[in-house]
This record gives sequence, C-alpha cells and structure tokens, in this order.
Amino acid sequence: MSAITIFSMAINYMREHLIIALENSFPNIRPRDVLFVITVPAIWNDASKQFMREAALAVFMLMFNKQTVASGFSNNNTIVCSLIKTS
Repeated sequence: MSAITIFSMAINYMREHLIIALENSFPNIRPRDVLFVITVPAIWNDASKQFMREAALAVFMLMFNKQTVASGFSNNNTIVCSLIKTS
C-alpha cells in the first residue's frame, strides 16, 4: 500500500469519526454542513505539504460522485477542502 493511501485512510477515519460524534450530539447536522481544515507544521517542506494536500483531496474525491467537485487550497500551513455540488 502506498503512503498516500495510508494517509488518506487515516484522514477518512478521522472524518468519519467526527461526523458520527457530531451527529450524536447534534441530530440535525449534515456532513455537508462541516468544513474540514487540516493544518500542517510550518517546518514541513513544500513536498510534504503537497503530499498532505493530495491525501486530503483523495478522501474528498472518493466520497462524492462525479456530480460533485472537490477543491482544495493551501494558505500558509492550512489545507482546506471544500465540496461544491454541481447539480
């Protein structure tokens, strides 16, 4: 298994765990109401930051069908993934 697959699986596990915890505490919350932000240490080099960005985007790309576009950007040391419904 590749490193990006393992990191994506770990991120997805944390995402699923968070969604379950939120749904238990707030019954009316929907997963699309949650903005996921992943921060990385400032000392990481650009290649490491890019690796984490790709792992995070892989999770969101797998979650949704082709009618949804996953986008992401990095600002300083924060990676933000958002979901845009296209239909």
